[in-house]
Amino acid sequence: MATTVRNLRRPIILVGLIGCQGSPATLVDLQLDVRDSLPSAAASVRICIADGVSTRFAAASGSYAVTGLAVSVVHEVTIEVMDADDELVAKTPAILLNYPYNEVELDSCDAGECVPCTVSGEIPAEGTWTQVLGVRFLQ
Repeated sequence: MATTVRNLRRPIILVGLIGCQGSPATLVDLQLDVRDSLPSAAASVRICIADGVSTRFAAASGSYAVTGLAVSVVHEVTIEVMDADDELVAKTPAILLNYPYNEVELDSCDAGECVPCTVSGEIPAEGTWTQVLGVRFLQ
């Protein structure tokens, strides 16, 4: 009887240990949190880094990572939300990432009010040290 009880405890302990694992997280060098939720019309999100890249994501997840940011630069970032017709629905003001953690609010765009972001920089050369920017919508 003692053997049967001991054998039953093993699967319970195993399930308990598996259930205690946290969700996987991606470590980032810079974090930008948008203190708003994605608009219901959102189909895609574009993250523009003025001195380098413009990256577009499907809007579904609400969390995004942009790699390849130069280390020795204070980056200016703008986040844009587009609908299925590629029209701007909302946009953040440009923010300088002076600190590892930053917050910004999303402003809605009326018809033709918002101008799409433009980038005019270079991606750092392969083999150079770069940073990762994490962006997430909080609500």
